[in-house]
Amino acid sequence: MIMGWARFLPLAYQFSWLITLPLCVSIWSWHALWVIPFTGLWHWLSFSLTGHMIISHGGQSRWIPDSVMYMLYFCNSYIPPAIWASHHIQHHKHSDTPRDPQSPDYQGFNPMLAYYKPEHLDLRTLVKHRKNTLSDGFNRYYFLIVSILVVIMVVLPMSWVTILWLVPGSLSLNVATFSAWYTHHNYSPREQFPLWANVLFTGESQYHARHHTDWNHCEPMTAWMLKN
Repeated sequence: MIMGWARFLPLAYQFSWLITLPLCVSIWSWHALWVIPFTGLWHWLSFSLTGHMIISHGGQSRWIPDSVMYMLYFCNSYIPPAIWASHHIQHHKHSDTPRDPQSPDYQGFNPMLAYYKPEHLDLRTLVKHRKNTLSDGFNRYYFLIVSILVVIMVVLPMSWVTILWLVPGSLSLNVATFSAWYTHHNYSPREQFPLWANVLFTGESQYHARHHTDWNHCEPMTAWMLKN
């Protein structure tokens, strides 16, 4: 069962950088700002590679077990994988229509929030993930997994946890939701992206329109990580 409070925690984590980034600067001075470019790596690993191509489209990494990839994704989103996949598949099935949960034209700024509405979820994808032991585990044991992550954060040196995990992780979730919102405009996928968008979205943006015609198509760096 999808727990109601599991809808709040991702939002809280998404904006936690407003606290953790100033904390990093207070501990490390301006040297902490090097963590911001590190956001791109977390975005690619957690969302472009895992959340998008592995969790949503059923890909598999060449070298890294799915359990590791799923956990990396979860550490940076706190969204059950079934929810993430159900949103994204619904986006493909009903692109740029009122049923598209990622459409900026119909949903306004809502896609930029790590928030979901039950009516926007693809039921077939939810059922599919219920049959996936790994994916369903993040739903069944949501509270336990979150509790373990909290204990890890408390036990490890907070300065390093903040600079290597909490700050770039929460920023990468913002990049992922902003990417979902920005990549469509005027009721269709964008085909041209400015340089800043290609850099911010870790190279995925210019391949977005083609991905809509072929779900298996992705940018070369992600394709290199996936099995054929």
